[in-house]
Amino acid sequence: LESGLRTLIRSCPLPILTVPGPSFKINRAILAYDGSPKAKEAMYIAAYISGQWNTHLTVLTSSQGVANPKSIQHEAQSYLSGYHISADFQLTDRSIPKEIKHKKDLEEIDLVLIGGYGTAPVLEVVLGSVVDQVLREIQLPTLICR
Repeated sequence: LESGLRTLIRSCPLPILTVPGPSFKINRAILAYDGSPKAKEAMYIAAYISGQWNTHLTVLTSSQGVANPKSIQHEAQSYLSGYHISADFQLTDRSIPKEIKHKKDLEEIDLVLIGGYGTAPVLEVVLGSVVDQVLREIQLPTLICR
């Protein structure tokens, strides 16, 4: 992340796909969804990928720092069902990076979709960022929606 990836993510107006390894086929994807505008963009792309490539999609919402996670998941479910996308919806008490890491240990995951940075850069340096933590710890292809 010190290599300038953070700057690239912040300045690029398009989604960025990071792939820490060889090419891959997308069979299973996880969408980290918190209802934010950037997470919604990730959901739109997840719907496209799932519909076009018959990818199994899991929508993951953490209750940490979210007022009403069930309504956020209902929003995603309504959107995806409008496009006839079947997905698993899971709420977790863990942080998103910890839950993705846990799921990665249990099942094969080919892609993580996540919204980009949502707070001011200074706050992210002080508080940390879910995006940075996912990129550091998960080591899966990750599509970051800016």
